[in-house]
Amino acid sequence: MPSPFSSTTRALTSDTALPSGLCWLVSGLLAAAWLAWFFFARITVYETSAKARLEVMHAANPVAARTSGSIASVHFALGQTVKAGDVLIQLDDRVERLRLAEEDARKQALPKQIQALERQIEAQRAVLMQSGRTLTSGVAAALADWHKMQNSAEIAKQHAQRSGILHDKGMISEYEWLKIHGEEQQAQLAAESQAAEIRRLEADTLGRANQAHADLEEMQKDLADLQGQLHHSEAAALRLAAEIEKHRIIAPTGGRIGEIVPEAQSGAFLAEGQAVAKIVPLDGLKVVAQFLPKDALGRLRPGQHGRLRLDAFPWAQYGSVEVAVARTGDEIHQDYQQVELTIPASSPLPLQHGLTGTVEVAVETASPAYLVLRAAGQLLTRPALAAARAEELARR
Repeated sequence: MPSPFSSTTRALTSDTALPSGLCWLVSGLLAAAWLAWFFFARITVYETSAKARLEVMHAANPVAARTSGSIASVHFALGQTVKAGDVLIQLDDRVERLRLAEEDARKQALPKQIQALERQIEAQRAVLMQSGRTLTSGVAAALADWHKMQNSAEIAKQHAQRSGILHDKGMISEYEWLKIHGEEQQAQLAAESQAAEIRRLEADTLGRANQAHADLEEMQKDLADLQGQLHHSEAAALRLAAEIEKHRIIAPTGGRIGEIVPEAQSGAFLAEGQAVAKIVPLDGLKVVAQFLPKDALGRLRPGQHGRLRLDAFPWAQYGSVEVAVARTGDEIHQDYQQVELTIPASSPLPLQHGLTGTVEVAVETASPAYLVLRAAGQLLTRPALAAARAEELARR
C-alpha cells in the first residue's frame, strides 16, 4: 500500500548534513575573519582641522606711505611681480624739489664767497705784516734821530754852560752868548719834538695794528658765518633729499602684489603711515590649520603626515595634497590650536596664497576593537564630566 507522504519520505531519506555543515563552516570562517580584523587590523585615525589656509612662508609685507601727500603717479597693479626697491607710487614732491633747488643754488654760491673772503683774509694778514714792518722801521729811524738830537742837545748844553762862564768873565760878548744859549734851546726843543714824534708813531702803530687785527677778526667771523651757512645748507639739502625720497613709496621686498587699497589712485591723498598695498613673497607656501585643542593637544607632533583638501578644488575631482606637520602651537588662540604644515615642492594643483580648505592628519593607527572600546569609554565618562562641570559651575 503506497504511503501518502512518499515524496517527503524520499526527501528525508536522501537529505544529508553536508549543506548545513558547509553553511556553518562558511559562517564560522567569516566570523573568525571578522574577529581577526576586529582585534588585529590596523586603522589609521585622522584628526580634521576646523579650518586651514595656504600662506607664504614669510608674512606678507605691508607697503605704507612714509609721508603724507597727494599721489602723482601709480606704477603697480594687482598681481604684478615687483622687486625690492621698485617705485610703486610717486607722491607730489614739487615743493620739496623747489626748496632743494634753492639750497643747491645757495650751496654753489657760498663756496665762492668763502674763497673770496679767504683770499681777502690772506691779503689782510700780508698787509698787517707789511704795515707792522714799515711802522717798526719808521719808529726805529725816528728813535735813532732822537738819540742824535739828544746827543746834540747835550753837547749844546755843555757848550752853553762853558760859554756862560766865559760870558761872566767877559771873555765873550753878550751876543755871542745869547746865540749859543739859543742854539742850546733849539737843540733841546728838537730832541723833545722828536720824542713826541716817536710817541705819536708808536701810538699810531698800535692803533693801526689794533684796527688791522679787528678787521681781520671781523673777516674771520664772516668766514665762520659763511662756513656755518654752507654746513647748514648742506644739511638742509640732505634733509630735503631725504624728504623727497619719502615721497617715493618703494617695495620693501620682492614678491607679488597681493592687495591694493582703493585709495591708491592718482590724485588721492595719503596720510603718513597709511597702507596702500601688500606684497606677498614668492618663497614657497605653508598650511596654517586650526584644530580643536581636544583633538590636537598631545596628539599632533612634527613629522606626522596628512592631506589637504582645498575648498576651491573638490577633492573627489582633483584629489588632495600631501602635507606634513612642521610646528604645533603651544598656546590656545581663540579656542583653537594653530598648526603649521609643509607642502611638497611640486603639486598637481595650482596652489596660491590665500586658498582655504581642511587638513586631515594621521595621528595614530589602532585596531577596531580598541577604537570601539575607547568610544564606549568616552560615552560612559561623558555624563560624569557633565555632572562635574555642573557642580563646578554651581560652586562658582
